[in-house]
Amino acid sequence: MAAALENDYKNMIIEELDVMMKKSRNENDRFRALAYDKVLKQLKNMDGPVHTYDDLKDITGIGSGIEKKIKEILLTGKLQVAEDIKEEQAASLSLFDTLLNIHGIGAVKARNLVEKAHITSIEDLMEKSNKNPKLLNAQQKVGLKYYEELLERIPRSEMKKHEKLILKELGDSAIIVGSYRRELADSGDIDVLISESILKADDLKKTVEKMQKSGYITDVLALGSHKCMAVVKLPATGTKKEGKNPEKHRRLDILLTPENEFIPSVIYFTGSQKFNIEMRKVAINLGYSLSEHGIKKKKDDIPDVPVFKKEKDVFDFLGMDYVEPKNR
Repeated sequence: MAAALENDYKNMIIEELDVMMKKSRNENDRFRALAYDKVLKQLKNMDGPVHTYDDLKDITGIGSGIEKKIKEILLTGKLQVAEDIKEEQAASLSLFDTLLNIHGIGAVKARNLVEKAHITSIEDLMEKSNKNPKLLNAQQKVGLKYYEELLERIPRSEMKKHEKLILKELGDSAIIVGSYRRELADSGDIDVLISESILKADDLKKTVEKMQKSGYITDVLALGSHKCMAVVKLPATGTKKEGKNPEKHRRLDILLTPENEFIPSVIYFTGSQKFNIEMRKVAINLGYSLSEHGIKKKKDDIPDVPVFKKEKDVFDFLGMDYVEPKNR
């Protein structure tokens, strides 16, 4: 019995359930995929090993099907159905995941591309989309065009250049959130928040047009009154004599938030996910809900929620010590 407790099955459970989630997504079984995803996120964020099923008592959303699979892993060290999938559908699942990495392509479209258009690779998709302009929509074509570049992480040194250019256009009140604000070494994309008290919804379109004219925004994927999704590229570096060094295309999202939601949004989109979960637990224990839209009362006999002027106000309201973004 003592020897068995030495085995930590957490990574194996994550690996096998991840295979099952991808299979469900591939079959467009959205609800089952979401169920796996919910459990997987909690497993990845949990501290400590998994020796027995009792170690998962704090994981929510484990239905009977997932429970049975976890117990099989704990008993045998593997999930046979997942192992079979790895052998039989490795190529298909890999291609499906690859297609999902293209901006604008979701589960249904990826499945149709594989099963109906008989796409076998990114190169094959490029060739067939050139022959058939209706195969992909405008967003998907942009995502495919810059596929390799958009997959690459953005070094912090480059993020600083984007920040300088973005703040020049949007003003110093705009905040780049996510891993950049947490001072990590790289970022997946560029997420910018700005309050509607600074930039009105009517002015977003004008600002985007200005950034297009400057050449910074190369492609607009979507533009509404409160959000812009775009592809951007820094100006090429180097002299004309030396030869210009082209910069890479990156994803940019600009989000306008109501003034009363701005500070909670900054906290939420700064992350990390694990920190947000812990903060949400504190709010729930006090009788509030917490999201990117703010703190809301869930009970009548608790204090009203004030308008927060800075992040520390939120921490103080929840009775938490302030945590710098780099430590979240």
